[in-house]
Amino acid sequence: MATSPMIPNVDVAVTLIVHGSHILAVYNPNWDQFTLPMTKRRHWQDPNVPASKRDEQWVDAAARAAAQWLGRTCFPEPEFLYDLAGFEQSDRDGIWKRYDFRVFRVRIEQREGIRSGEISEWLSAEDFLDARRVPIAESARSIIARLRT
Repeated sequence: MATSPMIPNVDVAVTLIVHGSHILAVYNPNWDQFTLPMTKRRHWQDPNVPASKRDEQWVDAAARAAAQWLGRTCFPEPEFLYDLAGFEQSDRDGIWKRYDFRVFRVRIEQREGIRSGEISEWLSAEDFLDARRVPIAESARSIIARLRT
């Protein structure tokens, strides 16, 4: 979705990795917070060929976000759940942006295989929303809250 030239648009694929009633929370050291597996959607354009603009498929971006934490390429195709968009001030650079989150889900049978050497935790939806649990990114809380409605 296009925004004004003054407000950048950020396309983000979010993948809920679910085992039973728990969702994988992953630690992002750049943010100093736990969040959900997510990645910016990739866009390509050959600067010499203006008509060559290509956008990564949303489901491919969601699969990439899951693969980064599952450490493998083989899992069920991410299931689309919903869109969540809104204007937020970036915690990283302080700039107001329009974030377009597309939320997907991957259900796994075993917890093994989560990327080793990284910090992660299995949380219930209630755990994500518990204000006493810090540090959990506000975007992750908003995504989980929407899931519960």
